[in-house]
Amino acid sequence: MIISARGTGINGEELGEWLRRDYHLEMEMCAAEYVTAITTVMDTEEGLRRLRNALLEIDGKLSDRVESQDCGKKNQRYELKPETVMSIADGWEQADKKISLEDSVGRISGEYIYLYPPGIPFVVPGEKISQEVVDLVKRYQKCGYSVQGMADQNCKEIRVVR
Repeated sequence: MIISARGTGINGEELGEWLRRDYHLEMEMCAAEYVTAITTVMDTEEGLRRLRNALLEIDGKLSDRVESQDCGKKNQRYELKPETVMSIADGWEQADKKISLEDSVGRISGEYIYLYPPGIPFVVPGEKISQEVVDLVKRYQKCGYSVQGMADQNCKEIRVVR
């Protein structure tokens, strides 16, 4: 079952945490705009009722919130076409310097940067990092989305080719 957080002012990660912390309900996956709850014929009526009641209570609490700017907009898309400077293998192997993400514009990436899910990279090793990539990473982090791929899990520094 997919439970959308779109238009609520929170993202899927926040919804999943709320369900876990306050209602002791563990979701199968938390994504940028939704959570996935796995239900089966073995689930009890009481368990499904708990999920329904939790979602209704959360929905009531969120009704007064305003959707944050640039987060969760319907049909939001990005289209990046970073310049490929070298192969992925060469970019990965030749990356020997860590610098701040802000200072990486124009440099060749030695790491992947992607939003998970779905896991499609914004940039891969061997591609030139653009300001658009840096802005996108910052925006998604501000929204609470799971930006991954970089060794620095806080996404403050990135490995680049010297």
